[in-house]
Amino acid sequence: MKIIRKKECGVLRFGYIELYKKIFIFFSLISITIVVFVYFLSYIFILDKFEDLEKKETYSQIKQVVNALEEEFLNLNMINRNYALCSEIYDFIKGRNPKYVKKHLRDETFIINKLNVFILVDKQGNIVYKKGFDLVNNMGISVSNSLIKQINKQSPLINLSKPTNGVTGIVSLPEGKMMISSYPIAVNGVKGSNCGILIMGRYIDSNNIKDLSQQTNLGIKLEEVKGEYIPEDVEILHNSFIKKFVVWVKNISKNHIYGYSLLYDIYGKPAFILKIDRTKYGYRQAHITLIYFLGIMLFTYSILFIANFYYMRNVVYQAHYDELTDLPNRYYFYDKANKLLMNALDNGEMVAVLFVDLDNFKIINDTLGHSIGDALLQSVTRRLQNNVTEESIISRLGGDEFIIFIPNVKSIKTVKEIAQNIVDSISRPFFINDEKLLISISVGISIYPFDGRNVDALIDNADIAMYSVKKDTKNGYKFYKK
Repeated sequence: MKIIRKKECGVLRFGYIELYKKIFIFFSLISITIVVFVYFLSYIFILDKFEDLEKKETYSQIKQVVNALEEEFLNLNMINRNYALCSEIYDFIKGRNPKYVKKHLRDETFIINKLNVFILVDKQGNIVYKKGFDLVNNMGISVSNSLIKQINKQSPLINLSKPTNGVTGIVSLPEGKMMISSYPIAVNGVKGSNCGILIMGRYIDSNNIKDLSQQTNLGIKLEEVKGEYIPEDVEILHNSFIKKFVVWVKNISKNHIYGYSLLYDIYGKPAFILKIDRTKYGYRQAHITLIYFLGIMLFTYSILFIANFYYMRNVVYQAHYDELTDLPNRYYFYDKANKLLMNALDNGEMVAVLFVDLDNFKIINDTLGHSIGDALLQSVTRRLQNNVTEESIISRLGGDEFIIFIPNVKSIKTVKEIAQNIVDSISRPFFINDEKLLISISVGISIYPFDGRNVDALIDNADIAMYSVKKDTKNGYKFYKK
């Protein structure tokens, strides 16, 4: 015979708790699902807006860098134009002013105008004068042979689209990328007076990028395009756009976004890439705010859910269990007993119903008080639980009456053993608040299918058998007899 030892409320309470665990897990999953759903909705409708703002801001900033670089080109072109339209340089090309070089092309001219190259070409394409200058060491140097090779009649530097227009752009040299300007030499305002070309150049180096960074307050990187190779992340630029300045924005991660500008040389080939790396402060702040909001929402929802969960659990528990003994009440007992009885009917099993009543319990209540009486009922409950089978249901019907439903009974002998164990267990002294209490019980027993075909009949007949015990000897048990 299986006996439960030290179980608080029996199998029914365990099933009840398991049910609420499942309910708790179910609603927890729903809560998490709701939060995730709200997060993705917020991501689509809120964070995407911030993402677009970050892209627009990055686009604006890389355009700002490009505009600043264009200003450098315009500045170089303006310097070139002022020199090219000067009558003194015109006379020098014509051979009428041999002192021009010594007078106007001193080292200070290169330093003030930040020039690395100054080349004069006559109308036939011959180089009349050339000078290179190292702005770092402030000294004259030779002009790059690679640049000289590019000065020919087929070159955009010489073969101007219009006699009155100059060319400004980038040329690639072994020494690095150079910002270059070519402008026709003529007498200002005199049409058809072109007599040559003035070429000025300025290397684009780390100092230029540093100056651009200071002008724009942005972190700028310059990535050189070598030969036909273009970095993979900007290859789409070259494939999609063919123009002087191309601006593109690309998300790198949740925290960073890149802005690119692909610049072409005077021959229409990619020269280098300007790149800015921005931290997406607005997007990141919005994302953090959203996380905090969802966290607060989840916390609030959890508090409300847990409070409601415990409230509903308490309500349902009170509807199914006796508050004092923690045993199933009459309603819950009938519900479970009817199901077990139907199962016994299907399987051809016997069922025993024990009606238990404490002898002389009213005397203890009246003499020692209800608190002692309640404590005694709780102690009796524990002893009953320790002496029934695992599948049994124990219920307090009210007062000092208990009902025990024992399914799947193998023999009448088993029922006798259980009943005798219960009687012996309750007969042992109880010690409550320093009081030694002696009490006995009367137990009436009915057996399905012999003593009834439903729960009510079995309880009624067990009750009759219990009263028979009380009339005779008390402190014992009897089976129902028709």
